[in-house]
Amino acid sequence: MQEEKEQCRKHLIQRSRLWIWFAAGFLLVFVCTSFTVTMYSMRPSGEGVVACKLWKYYAIEIPRALSSGNAVGPVSGSSWATATTALQHCLFSVAGGLVVMGIGWSYYKLKGH
Repeated sequence: MQEEKEQCRKHLIQRSRLWIWFAAGFLLVFVCTSFTVTMYSMRPSGEGVVACKLWKYYAIEIPRALSSGNAVGPVSGSSWATATTALQHCLFSVAGGLVVMGIGWSYYKLKGH
């Protein structure tokens, strides 16, 4: 009985540690992609396209999507593109978190915890 409780406690500690591995992987991928992926956004005037990093793309497109209202023009309708980009960004980050969590799980298995 005591042995089962100890084994259950170790399992719970291992699971809580795995979330740290997941969070570290998620944040690593999220931050790295924010600073390395290049996106293209219309200039506010609508007269051209500018290349920018993903974090800057969000800084340009999110306020534009929130304040556009019923405006029609070359920049209108980009809110779906921004939402799709953000969803993909989060999904890639989740995948990175799962990979790092798998590495942590393997580490604990090999270590014998």
